[in-house]
Amino acid sequence: RVTLLDKICPSAHDNHRETRDLLNFTIAYRRAYEKADKGELYIEIPANDPAGNPLVPKEPGENETGANDASMGIWKVEIKFMLRNPRGGLIFSGGLPGDVPSHCYTDGQIDSARMWFPCWDRLDVSYPLEVRVSVPEGNIVLCSLPEVETRVKKGKLRSTFISQEGFNLPVRSLALAAGPFIRLPDPGMSQRIVHYCLPHVNAEQRLAFSTQYVSRSVELLEQMLDSRLPKEPYKQVFVSSPPQDIDSQPSL
Repeated sequence: RVTLLDKICPSAHDNHRETRDLLNFTIAYRRAYEKADKGELYIEIPANDPAGNPLVPKEPGENETGANDASMGIWKVEIKFMLRNPRGGLIFSGGLPGDVPSHCYTDGQIDSARMWFPCWDRLDVSYPLEVRVSVPEGNIVLCSLPEVETRVKKGKLRSTFISQEGFNLPVRSLALAAGPFIRLPDPGMSQRIVHYCLPHVNAEQRLAFSTQYVSRSVELLEQMLDSRLPKEPYKQVFVSSPPQDIDSQPSL
């Protein structure tokens, strides 16, 4: 079975001895995401639109407003891209005989967002984010952004998530999980906390047992901090073989 470490660090197996420690993983992961910084995007703006109207303002000094000329307007750039076999950032797992069902999730590593979609991946830079995901029917999509629409079309489930107006996020805070997850609202906070796991033997019973103290812990923390849990509803998702045990993002 090929794991994430095998994909980004084939040298982790030296002389048939595995070196699967955090240091080797960190070094290999850094090499992988540094490769994502090699590309550059050039955008050439034409001087006039198809109707002959000027698109680019005159040089400073040629008029009173210079570079602030109103003719500059606002440009929207759409980048269409396709990614196969991502080396990090987004993990596809399961689907093999005897394994859990196929699913995917973001791995939560620092600087990993730019490894699966074009972005300016910095913690101090925030954006209004919109995510649209299509998955085969029978799966669900979970995201750290608020869900605004879900519909089924031609055998596919399409979910749309948009950041709240006036509340931008760095791409590092974007978390995603998709798969045939089982949904279990928390008995103590059914409207505020929902748990998810992959189908397996006695999955719902095991999920209920594993999460039975979550709502009690949240209540205790809210009393101590005198503050409610932010970004509700909170979604707790259990996935297969994550590179780190816990990854926490807004609402997910």
